[in-house]
Amino acid sequence: MNKGGIGVGSASILLVFAVLSLTIFSVITLQTAMTDKKMTDVWKQAVIAYYEADTLAESIVSEILAQDDIPYFINGVNIEVEAFGEVFSFSLPVSEQKELHVRIAVSDDFYEALEWKIRDTGDWVVFDEGFDLWPGF
Repeated sequence: MNKGGIGVGSASILLVFAVLSLTIFSVITLQTAMTDKKMTDVWKQAVIAYYEADTLAESIVSEILAQDDIPYFINGVNIEVEAFGEVFSFSLPVSEQKELHVRIAVSDDFYEALEWKIRDTGDWVVFDEGFDLWPGF
């Protein structure tokens, strides 16, 4: 007797296919999660480095405001003085290729931030060796 329908072999093949699909999707999900964690760790270190530089910049600005004479060197940082001692600027490293650049204008016990930004310090490397295009016929 030949009965119609799905046999035991077909059910086994479907079960193997389902388990294999779930295994592949779980491996892809795990790989994505590991990549996201690495990217998050890199981003976390960049944010920590920025806020450490920002905190040091705030303390340097406080010391500039507290001093009576013109400071040229505070906490190991060179201070550039412009406009007859009313504008000060300095840069603090954030990473290997970035720095926090601060430029302030001081009047009495107050300051105005003219620049407080991240700048790139790394060199751009351009690999332009050119390539030959197909000249056609």
